[in-house]
This record gives sequence, C-alpha cells and structure tokens, in this order.
Amino acid sequence: LVAFVLGGALGSPLGALMLVLGWVQGLALEMVFAWARFQHWGLVTMMVAGAVAGTASFAVNLAVDYGVGLAVDLAATRGVHLVVPPMLISPHAAGIILASLCIAIISGAVLGGLVCKILGDRLLAIAPVRQFLGTQVP
Repeated sequence: LVAFVLGGALGSPLGALMLVLGWVQGLALEMVFAWARFQHWGLVTMMVAGAVAGTASFAVNLAVDYGVGLAVDLAATRGVHLVVPPMLISPHAAGIILASLCIAIISGAVLGGLVCKILGDRLLAIAPVRQFLGTQVP
C-alpha cells in the first residue's frame, strides 16, 4: 500500500485508482495468509497469495475498463463524443480478457510469490535481520 501511496503522490496518471488497487491487492494477500493462519510461509502459500492478488487486481482493472466503456457508449448515444482511453478493452473481447487474466495470475504467482519468497529467505539468512525480527531459522 505504501508503494501505491508514493506512486500517487509522485504523479501517477492513475491517481486514486492506485490506492484502490493497493488496498485490493493487500486485502487479497491477507486473506490467503489468514487462510493459512499466518503460520505457513512456504513457497506454495506465497505463490497462491501472489496469484490471488494478481487476480484481484485484474478484477478491479476490468471493472474500471468496463465502466469507462459503458460511460463512453452512454455518452455517444446522447450525442456526446468522449475521448476513449487507448488501452480500453472491449467487453466483448473474451479472448483478450482471458489472456490478460492468465497473465495476471502467472505474473502474480511468479513476481509476487516466488521472487518475494526467495528474497525473504535470503534476508532471513542474515544474522542481524534475524536478531531484529527475533526469528529463529532452522
């Protein structure tokens, strides 16, 4: 969430949507960790959490794109022509939507799960980090 707040403060073109995306992704991660009762931090748990966060982010993006598309269509029926964002996904493009969902799940699992697990384990291998956290590593 901190990264999304900083991104918004530094002038991200997404603005408030950045905060919504950060909150939704964080909530999705916490749901997976709560399901694991905050006791299992293995590779599978981390990759599932990353995949769920990617899926949640995809759902928000799809809802925003679909909502913008509906607003543009509604305005056009009333004689108002709005500028359509260049990456607007048509709600009828099922193949594109499915491919985007698969990419979000895979990238969430790999980047949000696998990479974070590797980096976290490497950090826990450093003695001062373990001392600071009060963590014992077998």
